[in-house]
Amino acid sequence: MQTILVLAQALVLVARGSRFRLSGSAVRIFRGRLSAPEGISQINQIQADSEGDCTNACLEGDSGCNVVVYDGKTSSCTLAAAGPGAVITLDGAKSVVKSKEEVQKEQGKKAAKKTPAEEKAEVEEKAEKEEKEEEKKAEKEAEEEEEAEKAKEEAKKQRKEKDKQARKATRESKKAIQAKEQEEAEAEAVKEEKEAAEKKAQEQAEKEAKKAKQEAALEEEKAAQEAKKSKEQATKAEQVANKLDEEAKNVDEDTKAEADKIEKETEAKEKEWEQAAAQWDPSTVRVKCSQCR
Repeated sequence: MQTILVLAQALVLVARGSRFRLSGSAVRIFRGRLSAPEGISQINQIQADSEGDCTNACLEGDSGCNVVVYDGKTSSCTLAAAGPGAVITLDGAKSVVKSKEEVQKEQGKKAAKKTPAEEKAEVEEKAEKEEKEEEKKAEKEAEEEEEAEKAKEEAKKQRKEKDKQARKATRESKKAIQAKEQEEAEAEAVKEEKEAAEKKAQEQAEKEAKKAKQEAALEEEKAAQEAKKSKEQATKAEQVANKLDEEAKNVDEDTKAEADKIEKETEAKEKEWEQAAAQWDPSTVRVKCSQCR
């Protein structure tokens, strides 16, 4: 029953991991989401370069640490305290939880207080570790500074290249603008020349049209005058013809009247002659008449 309880407590410990795996004298843990149990509790979590450093961190001090969980991938060292019993992983591996004193006794160490020399050595070791960490930190900062300087140089180089491209683009744009302005100027000159030619042609056409119009007006006026003159001549000729007709009519009437008169006189004479002839006796009168037949 106690073993089952410890197993349950160990499983709850995987609140920060998914399973336990025994490796040497350290238990490695992979983080999970369960909460810490009452039978085993986490004391602290630090970074350790090795399993030995993680175990030594548990043995040092009086925190009650008797179980460690070490992850070699992340150098994570979890210090914990577990009650009596055994820690059993899911694959069946079992590890009996021992106190710090028992472990130190098995390793031939005394639980006595550290001597000044040991404390000094520990302080020196700690200082050496801190110095190494500072050196690593300084190296890292130097590398970061070098990378930043490289990035700065690269950015400067890119800015120069960008400025160069911008100047080139500006020159090309300026050339394009000049070419466009020249093209527009030439087009404007051609347009002005064309407009001038069209204007000149239009003026010439208007001038010729005006001249033709004037000539047509003169011809029309001349034709009108000639038509008027012809009309006057026709009128005059008509008047003459009418006069001649009138005169001819008058002549005809006079001639007819004269003829009628002569005819009447002739008839009267003929009657007279007939009467005279009827009364004439040739035996008594001899008259020489050249007209009598």
